[in-house]
Amino acid sequence: MTSSLGLRGPLLAAGVVLVPALLLALLGGETDARANPMDAFGLSSRAISMGGAYTALANDVSANYYNPAGIVARGDLSLDIGYQIAVPVLKLNGRNVGVDHTRGLTAGIVAPGKVGPVRFSFGVAMFLPDERISRVRAMPRVQPRFVYYDNRTQRIYLSTNLAVQVVPGLYVGAGVTFMSRTEGDLELSGRISFPDPEAESDMRLDLDVDLKALRYPQAGILWEPLRWLSLGLVFRDEFVLEMVQGFRITGDVVGEGGGGTILRDGFFGLTSLSTNLYQPRQVAFGIAVTPIPRLIFSMDVVWAQWSRFINPGSRLEIDLDLGSFNDLVDMESQPPPPHPRFRDTWTSRLGVEWLAYRSTRAVIAVRGGYAFEPSPAPEQTQSSMNLIDNSKHHISVGLGFSLSRLIPQMDRPMDIDLHFAYVHQQRRIHRKEDPADPVGDYVATGYVISAGLTMKLRFR
Repeated sequence: MTSSLGLRGPLLAAGVVLVPALLLALLGGETDARANPMDAFGLSSRAISMGGAYTALANDVSANYYNPAGIVARGDLSLDIGYQIAVPVLKLNGRNVGVDHTRGLTAGIVAPGKVGPVRFSFGVAMFLPDERISRVRAMPRVQPRFVYYDNRTQRIYLSTNLAVQVVPGLYVGAGVTFMSRTEGDLELSGRISFPDPEAESDMRLDLDVDLKALRYPQAGILWEPLRWLSLGLVFRDEFVLEMVQGFRITGDVVGEGGGGTILRDGFFGLTSLSTNLYQPRQVAFGIAVTPIPRLIFSMDVVWAQWSRFINPGSRLEIDLDLGSFNDLVDMESQPPPPHPRFRDTWTSRLGVEWLAYRSTRAVIAVRGGYAFEPSPAPEQTQSSMNLIDNSKHHISVGLGFSLSRLIPQMDRPMDIDLHFAYVHQQRRIHRKEDPADPVGDYVATGYVISAGLTMKLRFR
């Protein structure tokens, strides 16, 4: 994309340095960085309504996220499509900070196969936001923000997996998950007129932005030793999405009215390196028990290695050549962002499902769940640290309808699942060590409401 514009400023330094200085203020900020939208809100209505305690239950399309081994457990061709929406209401000192809503389409497929006695399945699942497919958002370092939600949910999510049945009741699976990211460069080039830049300046703006993908591996085991018991174990690897933003100004500075060249081939370059998205290494263990035919209890314990969390603040690299004017420009280097001091967490999840009604034509299931997710972030006492996160109580409910004989060509029931979830953010006070801190003490509170629907079709 190319356009023409005039630069304003009474002095050479303004003409050549003002725009980069403004970008320096922008790029010197932080990009909000945490994990992906599935970690934040879950995938598929049945799993979400059971509090995300799904590691030992996942045997449908949602197993692409919760436990890739489960995609081969059922052995039929499955197609899921759904829609999810989440509305955060997060507040600082009682004022809503305006974190964006997240909504989008979920879809996926599980395709089974067989080679001799070996059963296997391929699986794909995705989340496609209907507002943004990727976002870069930079803020000054001192500005408080809820890092858990601000940027992590504005992503395309795509997971691909392969699972194999080792023996009846024992399944293993692994795959790769892709996340979207953007990177780009901005360049100004041409001629600046001095001392009146509006008179004869001719500058061109070139903007180059690309959408790329980052990937990380995952693997899982699902074991069903008894008809009423199943166990699951999942590993998701860490990933770090580094964002590189570049800005360059190149050109000549000329005197007004053809008064000669004041500076030839001037150059200013700024590169910002930051962490735009981060996911911790995770290990999840799950157990599911069916004490009576119509009742299921499930429990998950998830360890997340947040101690390796990287401060999203930018690291800046500056390069300039202003000829004889180099001595007039003094730009102090910015210190690196401080270590965030996040800690590892253990999250507990509980789920229950009760088949309230069963007939030859329909089954109705009632579901509920609870999870407690402790915050990995310490109290934000330093003036340059305002990465806010609160411990969270997840409460969820849902209904499931399994309907037979709706379509004569379908020999399997069609499932329709609905969920509603409420995440309560524990009230947290952040007190600054420095009484002259420009932000000062503040109280973080809030909640997130989410809902969705998933339709499942199964074929032989």
